[in-house]
Amino acid sequence: MRHQKGERGQGLVEYALLIALVAIIAVAALSMMGRSLYTIPLRDL
Repeated sequence: MRHQKGERGQGLVEYALLIALVAIIAVAALSMMGRSLYTIPLRDL
């Protein structure tokens, strides 16, 4: 399979964007979970 000029770079950019999107979603999810952990009453401990 022959690659056109710049096709490999385009694939790397798409891969990097996908990783960035997953990282943003993970940070947002952890941030929301962190806030909800502070609202749990600690009297049962």
